This record gives sequence, C-alpha cells and structure tokens, in this order.
Amino acid sequence: MDTSIFIGTWWSLVPPLLAIILALVTKEVYSSLFIGVAVGALLYTGFHPWNAFNALFAIMKDSMNLNILIFDVLLAADCRSSRDEIQDLLSQAAAAYNPDFRCVVEFDKSYVS
Repeated sequence: MDTSIFIGTWWSLVPPLLAIILALVTKEVYSSLFIGVAVGALLYTGFHPWNAFNALFAIMKDSMNLNILIFDVLLAADCRSSRDEIQDLLSQAAAAYNPDFRCVVEFDKSYVS
C-alpha cells in the first residue's frame, strides 16, 4: 500500500491534528484518537474503506502498536475505581496476553478510594 499519494506530504499531518483538535473540543480522548487513526488509515489506502480496515488491523497485529494501545488504556484506568477492580482488570489483560504471568499491583491508599 506504499503507493498512496498522501504518504510523505503535508496530508500526513491531518490525522494527528484532527485527533488533537477533536480531543480538545469534545473532551473524548479515545474516540478522537480512533477517528484520527481511521482517517490516517483512509489516507494510507487512498480512501478505500475496506482496504483501510484491513490495513489498520494488519499494522496493529504485526507491530507493537497493539501492546502500546493496551498499555495506554490500562494506564488511563479510572483511579476512582477500587483497588481490586483495577487489579482484576490488569490480571485479566495479562492472562490474555501471557497465561503464565501473574499480576500484582500495589497502590498507595491515598490515591485510591
């Protein structure tokens, strides 16, 4: 898919700028990032929606991007949740990634209710 006319041009700035502007305006970070990534995939494939869908998941699957995304989502977990809920979420994610991994999370009680 390297034949896109948008690669290496000023159009490559549109997806991150769109994501930043949408995040600031709507205060919805995850949906803004998803829209920015989707627009980037559309630019990458020359505005072919099915190819963009396939390229998006192929790139996520074949690189560390999926691991980074999972880490970012877990890092942004709501700190108002109880300590046990966050530990269960981390343990489930770690078990799905590596069944032999055991997750132990220690929290400072002043930050968690």
